[in-house]
Amino acid sequence: MKILYYLKISRPINILLSSLSVLITASFFPVFPNIIQLIFASLVVMLLNAGANCVNDIYDIKIDKINRPNRPLPAKKLTILEVKIFAISLFIIGNGLSFFLGIIPFIISFIITTPLMIFYASYLKKTAIWGNLLIGFILGLVFLFSASAFGNYKIGIVPAILAFLFTVIREIIKDMEDVVGDEKFNAKTLPIIIGLKKTKNIVAFLMLILLIVINMPYFVGIYGIYYLVVVEITIGIPIVLMIFYLIKSSNNEKYSYLSKLLKVGIFFGLLSIYLGKF
Repeated sequence: MKILYYLKISRPINILLSSLSVLITASFFPVFPNIIQLIFASLVVMLLNAGANCVNDIYDIKIDKINRPNRPLPAKKLTILEVKIFAISLFIIGNGLSFFLGIIPFIISFIITTPLMIFYASYLKKTAIWGNLLIGFILGLVFLFSASAFGNYKIGIVPAILAFLFTVIREIIKDMEDVVGDEKFNAKTLPIIIGLKKTKNIVAFLMLILLIVINMPYFVGIYGIYYLVVVEITIGIPIVLMIFYLIKSSNNEKYSYLSKLLKVGIFFGLLSIYLGKF
């Protein structure tokens, strides 16, 4: 059934993560947002996320034939036209729903996020560092969008910063993982331009910054002790181990599991932020 391939190309895990981000942002408000607001905000984020994933796969089809041949497009389970129509439909519905959440959420969704997603997939994704920074910025906007939809954008600032750092690190690691396919199609990612060794050092440095930043919300009094305990156990310790691994690993290592660990770490980061209000 093609519906399964449409679901696969949408990246259900990423969609789940984005909807959790909306829910956790809502939980920080003194009065929990209206259920209709919550549903609409979640749908907007999920639909735009799915649309962006489709656009990414359209532009990456040649590279994915080497790096990820089992995805729906390179595996010829869906055609490019089918995915284009699906992506356009997702963007139209998602941005249409955002209009009912207020002018600021609509601006973030339609004027800022959607064009940036398309620009990222079509051009910036294949450039060194700028593409990584942009996707981190876009994912950080999820928290600002959600907080704006619920009436106070300031509540989303700290989660947005943490999401930005986490995502930039993970995106660079994904570039390290995809070097073979990216080189064949002349992508100008960071590992291709400066080499894997220097890229590993940059990732390790960014992880050190992340270790410092994840502690700051507790020490400046934004989140409570439960945040500190959970974030240190579930993110701090794994990050330290990853740093040691990066330093000692050879250039021919596979980094896919590091990327997966970071994806799981984002879930724990959201849990830590949620517990931080207690």
